[in-house]
Amino acid sequence: MEKVFYEAGSIVSFKLINGEEIVAKMEHDDGEQWVIDQPLLVVPLREGGIQFAPPMMSVVPGQTFRLSKRQVVLDNLSAEQVADHYRKLTTGIETVRKPGIILG
Repeated sequence: MEKVFYEAGSIVSFKLINGEEIVAKMEHDDGEQWVIDQPLLVVPLREGGIQFAPPMMSVVPGQTFRLSKRQVVLDNLSAEQVADHYRKLTTGIETVRKPGIILG
């Protein structure tokens, strides 16, 4: 199986072995673990959609964490809308996309 390495700065979603999902900015991948910045827990809403919450309440916000690859069952680049919302929450910068024509 081919190993996938994410570029630094990529917004990546991770499904953990305990069932939780987190979204974070990739800092570094050393092959055994990822170093991620400002992870946020994905919380599903009853009425549909998601919101983000800090995965740990007892640490200083904005920290970098090490995430063991053994604790992850699925990982991939985050969907564009999720990555945009993550960036808005962590940096205050809102992504503006040009409207496009939808062809069906």
